[in-house]
Amino acid sequence: MISAPVSALTNYNTVLSLVTDSTSVRLTKGGHDKYVVETSEAHDYKEAYLRFLEEMSKVNRPDTQWFSVDETKTRLGLDT
Repeated sequence: MISAPVSALTNYNTVLSLVTDSTSVRLTKGGHDKYVVETSEAHDYKEAYLRFLEEMSKVNRPDTQWFSVDETKTRLGLDT
């Protein structure tokens, strides 16, 4: 991650040239982190990852019923 002051946006092409799928730019205001500029692909990946973690947290509940691989295949009709 690269840091730059918000005032760097006066030359926004320079700031945007630093942004890649693997590198975002953290904009600071008054010396404190305020904004992040990232590619839409990186943002979409993070959103999908957070949704995945949220769904996985639902699975790891103590009241969840677990099935073996064979039983899961049978329940899904994949036991051919």
